[in-house]
Amino acid sequence: GGEGHVLVESGVMRFEQRILLVEDMTANQEIARAMLESFGSTVDLAKNGAVALEKYQQETYDIILMDCQMPVMDGFEATRHIRQLESQQPGNLRMPIVALTAGKTETEKERCYASGMDKILFKPYSTVDLNNVMFQYFEPKGEVAAPKNIEILPDEGGGEILDMKALENIRSVDASGTNDLLIKVLEHFRLDVQVKLDELRENHDNPEFLGAGAHAIKSMSLNIGAKALSAYCRQREMDWKNQLVSDSRREIEVMHGHYLDALRALDQLVEPSADLID
Repeated sequence: GGEGHVLVESGVMRFEQRILLVEDMTANQEIARAMLESFGSTVDLAKNGAVALEKYQQETYDIILMDCQMPVMDGFEATRHIRQLESQQPGNLRMPIVALTAGKTETEKERCYASGMDKILFKPYSTVDLNNVMFQYFEPKGEVAAPKNIEILPDEGGGEILDMKALENIRSVDASGTNDLLIKVLEHFRLDVQVKLDELRENHDNPEFLGAGAHAIKSMSLNIGAKALSAYCRQREMDWKNQLVSDSRREIEVMHGHYLDALRALDQLVEPSADLID
């Protein structure tokens, strides 16, 4: 193959910024952090808006990447607090705050801008998308040497279950040239979704809780490329948030089925040698 020119034509620039990444799902944190570190940036993590607010007041950051829907304090509220604190500071310095959201509705966009966010990055975002956001705010320090020869994963019948683009994205930021990052992300995905499914079962008659749970699984699924699962969760999230809860117990089990399909397909990619025994 060629000499590591894979990402250069899409122009991945080097940025040596300090970034606060606010995201509650471990798998999503890992992916975003790997992408940002591959640009040469330093990343600090906050698992909800309350932690983010604390860190914002203690540390100095160049930019904040803010997930919108999180427990304890969501991204909207955290952003409003930050804008309020800024208004009390002399010098009018405005922290760039970029929303990370899987919700593409007009309402969601309006909520982002109304809370004081500057830009929106829709999940699942690619390395290039994230790099472009940095480019809009900061002076690049040259280009990043692209990882060499990322071969496109074979799409072995995973077409309906997996979105190969999202997986390529994870593979492309793994500096080791192996599946290490994907394996780590997959492990978090496995555990986090399992926990969410159990929580959904315990709260199967609470529409608000169901909607939030479906959103969380959707967000993780989009990032790791679990296509069928994220599509099903998107539908459930809309229905449940609109109080259309008919047979939630059964729907949670259908979701669980999609999750198992995704795990099987992902395991096959990570360990292609493992033969499936039916």
